[in-house]
Amino acid sequence: MKFKFGEYVGLSRLRSRDLDDMLPHLSLPMPNDWDHEDKRKLSLDECQSKFADRLSKHLRKRPAVIDSHRFDEDEEFKTASPHPIREFAERARLLGCCIIPAITVEPSGALTVAVREIVRRNQSGIVLKLALGDLEDSRLGEKVDTVLGGVGISAKDAMLCIDLGEFEIEKPEDVAEALSFQIAAVPYLQDWAHVYITVGTFSTQIAKIGFNSTKSIERGEWELYRALMSRSDLPRRVVYADYGIENPNFLRNPQNARASAHFRYTLDKGGLVSKGGSIAKMSFAAIRAAAKNIVDHPEYSGPAYSFGDAFIKKVSDGLAVGNPSYWRAAGVTRHATKTLEQVRSMFGVTVPEDQAETQRQEELF
Repeated sequence: MKFKFGEYVGLSRLRSRDLDDMLPHLSLPMPNDWDHEDKRKLSLDECQSKFADRLSKHLRKRPAVIDSHRFDEDEEFKTASPHPIREFAERARLLGCCIIPAITVEPSGALTVAVREIVRRNQSGIVLKLALGDLEDSRLGEKVDTVLGGVGISAKDAMLCIDLGEFEIEKPEDVAEALSFQIAAVPYLQDWAHVYITVGTFSTQIAKIGFNSTKSIERGEWELYRALMSRSDLPRRVVYADYGIENPNFLRNPQNARASAHFRYTLDKGGLVSKGGSIAKMSFAAIRAAAKNIVDHPEYSGPAYSFGDAFIKKVSDGLAVGNPSYWRAAGVTRHATKTLEQVRSMFGVTVPEDQAETQRQEELF
């Protein structure tokens, strides 16, 4: 998930049992990233303090994975000492939070040293991220050994993330067949604490959706996971992960992007992007038509299902309006609740309904 206020608010509105059953994987904010909440670019110190504060407040001190690869894409930080990620981790630790650093198979020396120190302090292990190209690298085993040795752990103390990024999935069964073969060749496959695959298929073309209309979208990542788990030749069970209701890529100039009044609503086999009127003409009240389209949809789950569903119903009834961050938070909560329900159903896991917790979520507006 990206460093946006709506994502953190959405996570905080999940029922406790749902948040307990997931491990958020968060991108670290970078200096000069645009912050939509403050409507300006943040300094490195502001990024670090805001990240720690949000983590503590909205995740209620649960662990989270933090993605550090963007620092290795910036020449300024490849040799930084001390490395910024150490300060991110230390500020979070002082607020009672535990972060698990995620690194690629070819991290810079400065990042490796910093991650080693974080692992020593937090006893947290790491997440090792593999891209599609890494799976085809003949030197993958050597690179994995170098990374693990550099941070001072073995595969059993780490999780493996196979990150396909933005990926178009036309035939899930064909992709699952190829991926199963590649997974089998991963070094130390049976030793990793967990192996999870993440892929994002959410479009960036929301701006092209007309006012007061609804567009259906596919959930290629979920269909791929179902296809993978149905294969008898899958060498080990993999954990489901996705990019939520967001495209995996970062916009170059998000400060120039204009917010639109829309909700993103996850369904069993797809999703909806429901767009309301023009914010320029109607202000945030433009969102009401988007909410009404979802409430009138045959697969709307009712206000008791999640914070997102309850919030959308209130907007539809004219009892709330919100703002772009809360519209996003509604989609995040709905998506996480629906996805957890599907994963639990796949593996026959049941959880008791907590009426008090449900009531608490409905009151969090």
